[in-house]
Amino acid sequence: MPPKGKDVKKGAPVGNYKAGKPLKDILPPTSKPPREGQPLNAELQPDVSRHYLYEPYQNIPDWPGNEEAKNNDFAKEDRYVDSTQIHLPPSFHDFEKGSGEIQWLRPDEYLREIAFDNEVQKRKMERKILMSKMKKLKKQSMLAMGATSQNTYDDLNNLSKTEKALIEEPPINREELKFEMLCIAYEERLETEEEVKKRKEEAEKLAALDKNAKKKPPPAKGAPVQADPMDEPQVLKIPVENNMDMGFLMPVYSKWVTSQFQFIKDRSIRDVDTKESIWQRIYPQENGSPVISPSGKYWVKLRFQGKERLVEVDDRMPCDSKKRLLFPRTVNNFEIWPHILLKAILKVYSYKWYTPNAQYDSEVGDGSIVHSLTGLIPERIAFKNQQQFEEEGLELLRKLLSDEHYFGKKSFVTCFCESDTRPKLPSQQQLPPGKQAEQQSKQASAARAGEGNPFMDESESSFMSSPKKMLGRLRDAASLAIQVTTGKKINLDKPNTSSNIITGFGYSILDLFENTFVDMSTIVHSKEDKVVEVKSPFASPKKRRLNGSVSKDEYKRMRKEQRQKDLEDYERREQLAPKQYSLVKIKTSVGRFPSINYISLFTADEIHEAKKCLLNMLKRPVGTYAPGSPYASPDKKRGRQGGAFALNIQAAAQESPDRHGSQMALDEEQKQQLVEPKTRAPGGVWVTASDFPHSFTNFIVYHNTSKMAHVASHTDKWVDHAVPYICNEKDVVIRLELDEEALKTQMAEYNQNAQKQGDPFQLPGYVEQKPPNLDQVLIAYSPHPTNKSHEVLPRYLMSLTQLAHDSGDAEFTSEDKAVHQYLPNQLVSLTFKSYFEGKVISFLGTPQERSVIYLKPNFVAPQGYVLWLAGLIRKVSVISKAEYLTQTHGILTTQAVTLANAQGPTTVKNYQSDLPLLEKGKFHLFAKYDFQINENDTVLHIKVDIPADKYLLKYMRLRVVDKGETSKRFVTQTEGQRIYNYVKIENMVLQPNGGKGYSLIIEGVPPYTTQPEGNQLQVEVITNRAEFALEEVQQVEPFEYVDKYAPSKYGIIFKEKIFVGPDHTSAAFNIRLRKAAQDLAEKRLFKVEILDQGRVIYSQEGFNQITIGHFMFRSNAALAEYVAESQEDVEMKHQYVLQATFDLNEWPDCKKENDSTADLSWYMKVFSSETLAIVKDTDKEDREKALKASWEANEPGRAEKAKKARAKFVLQERLRKGDTTLTEDEMALVKEVRERIRKKDEVVPDPKAAKAPPAKGAPAKGAPPAKADNKAPVAKQEEDEKAKRILPEPGQHVNNEIRSFLLHFKSDRLIHISCDNKPVEARKRGEEEKVQLIEQRTKERDIAQREIEVETQARDGNKEVREKVKQEVFGGIEKERADFKEKMAGIMAERNKYRDLISTRKEKDRALQDLIAGDKIDLGALQKAIDEARENLVREEVIAKGNKYLAWLKYSKEVEGLLTQALADKNKEALAAAIERIEREQITIDPKMLQDAKNNLSKMK
Repeated sequence: MPPKGKDVKKGAPVGNYKAGKPLKDILPPTSKPPREGQPLNAELQPDVSRHYLYEPYQNIPDWPGNEEAKNNDFAKEDRYVDSTQIHLPPSFHDFEKGSGEIQWLRPDEYLREIAFDNEVQKRKMERKILMSKMKKLKKQSMLAMGATSQNTYDDLNNLSKTEKALIEEPPINREELKFEMLCIAYEERLETEEEVKKRKEEAEKLAALDKNAKKKPPPAKGAPVQADPMDEPQVLKIPVENNMDMGFLMPVYSKWVTSQFQFIKDRSIRDVDTKESIWQRIYPQENGSPVISPSGKYWVKLRFQGKERLVEVDDRMPCDSKKRLLFPRTVNNFEIWPHILLKAILKVYSYKWYTPNAQYDSEVGDGSIVHSLTGLIPERIAFKNQQQFEEEGLELLRKLLSDEHYFGKKSFVTCFCESDTRPKLPSQQQLPPGKQAEQQSKQASAARAGEGNPFMDESESSFMSSPKKMLGRLRDAASLAIQVTTGKKINLDKPNTSSNIITGFGYSILDLFENTFVDMSTIVHSKEDKVVEVKSPFASPKKRRLNGSVSKDEYKRMRKEQRQKDLEDYERREQLAPKQYSLVKIKTSVGRFPSINYISLFTADEIHEAKKCLLNMLKRPVGTYAPGSPYASPDKKRGRQGGAFALNIQAAAQESPDRHGSQMALDEEQKQQLVEPKTRAPGGVWVTASDFPHSFTNFIVYHNTSKMAHVASHTDKWVDHAVPYICNEKDVVIRLELDEEALKTQMAEYNQNAQKQGDPFQLPGYVEQKPPNLDQVLIAYSPHPTNKSHEVLPRYLMSLTQLAHDSGDAEFTSEDKAVHQYLPNQLVSLTFKSYFEGKVISFLGTPQERSVIYLKPNFVAPQGYVLWLAGLIRKVSVISKAEYLTQTHGILTTQAVTLANAQGPTTVKNYQSDLPLLEKGKFHLFAKYDFQINENDTVLHIKVDIPADKYLLKYMRLRVVDKGETSKRFVTQTEGQRIYNYVKIENMVLQPNGGKGYSLIIEGVPPYTTQPEGNQLQVEVITNRAEFALEEVQQVEPFEYVDKYAPSKYGIIFKEKIFVGPDHTSAAFNIRLRKAAQDLAEKRLFKVEILDQGRVIYSQEGFNQITIGHFMFRSNAALAEYVAESQEDVEMKHQYVLQATFDLNEWPDCKKENDSTADLSWYMKVFSSETLAIVKDTDKEDREKALKASWEANEPGRAEKAKKARAKFVLQERLRKGDTTLTEDEMALVKEVRERIRKKDEVVPDPKAAKAPPAKGAPAKGAPPAKADNKAPVAKQEEDEKAKRILPEPGQHVNNEIRSFLLHFKSDRLIHISCDNKPVEARKRGEEEKVQLIEQRTKERDIAQREIEVETQARDGNKEVREKVKQEVFGGIEKERADFKEKMAGIMAERNKYRDLISTRKEKDRALQDLIAGDKIDLGALQKAIDEARENLVREEVIAKGNKYLAWLKYSKEVEGLLTQALADKNKEALAAAIERIEREQITIDPKMLQDAKNNLSKMK
């Protein structure tokens, strides 16, 4: 709008704005001057620099090719150092806390430390073995009690010398240790004949291709034929893939990487495209194998963001303060290929751990490692409980571990548990000793009896697998051997509760076994080791003696009936399904760590035999029978002695209807025709499906996209650093189209495989396999990372929702399931929360039901992303939103709704508008458009763009205004508004509003100043209505109004009158508070109101800043000044007032002048379609001034009195607070008495008092009164003055309520009385009527009083009942509490007693062991310690050890006594024998006594 006095010609443009009307044409004649607004400063310089919150990641170069890597000179540098900072995972820092700071060392430093540790461990092991041998020999000599042989004596001397040599061995010198550093270990061998032949053929081909090569001349005539060196086999170096080493402490992330390397090795995984091993990604290489780089510089080829990248690293690796390596390593500790690979991975993915608390993914479960090395897409699946695993996990494993997936390498499966999880194996938890022995005896007896009925209850079943039986036999044999040799029994049944499952370690899943119709009991019993007596088939069976009371014919009849009964029982049991087992095979091979402590139900051979039966549709192996079968050999039934020959004749003679009889009659030739199952990776542990979810709660499925029929990828990342990246700017849609040819091909392969199996027998327990669900799509997402660390890192996310363009009544499903399967009436709704994550989506039902599926991704990735798509029978592609709308002729919606009139041809319309001058940090209205909606269900997709400066898009928003609102009396267009805090609107469905139309407003606050030159605003609209069009609304030049805040008791910030021209004017306001030209540091709540005729018609609250995006001010043209209240629909002239006020409850100090209100200003920026005049509203102040002026006129000096009274009040307040610094004038003012009180205190003469004599000249008593004065009496004067006093008019009052009341009071009042044609006479109540009314009211009051008394009594009664119930209830509780306290006191006393017992037991145990370990042992003290240990229930092994040493000491004392006796008797022979015995048996006696004995012996003759 132009400023005051600027009379611009109508329609003349002002910059990018139109010219408004002059203010003199808008303001009324009696109006005060308007405010002077500040226009935009056209001389502002634009800001060139752009400050981005995040920066794109470093550009990792693409892989140049294997040949260039082989030809690169890695030795041209002396010692390469990579200066790139590598951020380690948090577990490294946690590991570092206990070992000091992390240091980066070269291989020759940390490998030398490994060699030193190995040498130390080697010496410790040698000493341990030596000490074990010496201890064993000493025990043998002690048990021999003097009968020790000379060989034992010599062995002890030799071991003592060896021990002395080991002790005296010089310490290990680290610098002198020798070791061979390898990139990867290898073995050497000569070429085979086929390899030599192949090498020669390749050399000949190369020579033939080389035209410049010289041909070999033929040998001279007669010359001997020389051997061709090419025919000699050459030495090949074959790389050896060693297991990973878990025999040392390492951080959590290193442990996880170790498991991933071991998983790749176990499954022989190669790159999906190049088929390379992971160690073949390291350069330099020789003959295809990596070698040591002389400069320490290595190239590693890694997959990152969908491409092969070149990662250059040095050989410095992180170590702790003791130079111990923190990276994974193989069992050959001197291989460095795992170190190089992990360092390259950390260099690429270092952004995950910029700060310890700002990581993108958890360290355990990171699937990006395998993807970087192989290209497989990881999918992490978590199972919440056992039920979910049994319902979804087993079905998933049936598919992923099938022969098609396993041998076709379509997918790989690993399982793991989190680091804070405690894995359990419930089936391995052993019973108490008593119950365990009972259970084992039952199993052993049942096994010997040959039972094992699979139809019995599991708790009563006597079935035992071969591993369990073998373990039981070994235990029995060991117990018997120890009992025979030592005479003592040992308990070998101590439970071992350790599962040896490594937490945070990924195990490879190799196989899944389910027996279904196979009877596992027959397989286990057929494998038992039994001694069978070989008998001739022609020997006659032994005859049993018959009971004398039973005849021979009766006995035959009974036997026949028994056989028939057994046969019927067998037939009945054969119709039942066998006991079901589900087992998962887990690969547990890892170096220097024990395997999983698990005893499987079946051996690998037994499961192999069962899988063979499954393939050949056999219930049991050929030639075996179920326990209790009448076809079994007679030596297994009822102890009969007959041979199998006779029983087989009987079995062949019977005609059994069972189809399995034909299977049992197969001969050896038919056995050889059976199909054998394919062999999978060896090793592993078979874990039951019931134990599996207690130990492993997560799967990671790695998908091989090279096995998919259709593969695609889409990349959208930040490329140009000068242009900011806008997430979701490309607005893409994923299209999944059914490929009929691929579907036919896959179904043909499935039908062909089904025909190979043939028509299966209807075996009990057989489960018909479901046809595979081929309609599956793999979608993976990976965001592009940031370039450096930030305090707040971006949260990466992708949501995926299915577009319901033709889904009818379909609805979304929750994400509670681990496997994502969707029925035809369900819509896809997924969220990708991890850094690198893939998900497989399965569409159930017939694929033709959904020929084309559209998925809408929404990305949260500030630097860009990469999307991978793969489908088996669906073509996958990424299309734009416009293409989608063109293909579907529908709306882009993720809601399953159907709009009746939404279908229509898609139209794309583009609009351009020049950007105005934008000032930094101030609100701007960028553009405004009007449009009409003429048809129902009009769908709009709106997108705003500024190609020259995309950075502004982040600070803009859209507002859509419905002009047809009807909730208010007169439309202000403030209710029907939709605000979108971004520059893109999707699926906005609008309906016609009676021709009133809509408005699209683009607004925002730019972070910098820009010039309009070259900046254009582009609006793209995609709609289903071809006639749709946007019409730009040109604005007048905006102005900004500024003024200081003046504190007042009402907290009013400003109050402005708004005057509108002859046309309706739409306007936008931005009001903000600033202090000293700076934004407020603290939040101040205030409210902005728009009033019309004193009534609030719009209100909005906010902190520090409020934006009114759109308000329609209606024109006063042709409107009446006043309209009666009865005419509600008639519009009268508007009196608009815009005011802002502080919330006094939130900020009561705003009413006073203080530091917080000082320099406080308000800024109001106005955008409007036509000129608006803004005038400060001073009506209230003017009325107050007029009122005060009238008071002063009627009572001169009133203002001065009021001022004086105010000053006096302030001084009194100071005195009340104890202020003693008042001056004399101020004290006089305080003590001054008000005039009204002074007049009141004046003495009035009493007329009854004694009268004095009349004064001289006074009239005498009784004389007539003097003539009255011309002036009226005082009373008369007061009445006249009161009558002449002019009261203020209603409009002069400040208070709105008083003013309204006075207006109503002064207005004419019409009183209407309905008489109903009857005269109404007013009358006065009689006395009797008054008495009746009084009695009636007294009676009613008495009744109410009685009701209150009754209610009070009832309340008191209820209170008593409540107290009684409370005492009964809480009394019992108190009693129970006291009993419980007494019981707990007893329990605590017993516990303390038991703790004292345990403490005493440990003390006696320790005292006895310390006494035994002493140099000099007193027999009495030892005997006393043994007795006390026995009394306190010390361990038997400790007491036995003490008794053994006591016996040894007694024996030593006895020999010492013999020595003393020989010395006393001076018996030379006895003395020599005693000395020899002491030295031979190494008996411990006083050395001085022994030396004296030897001296005496030498003196004897």
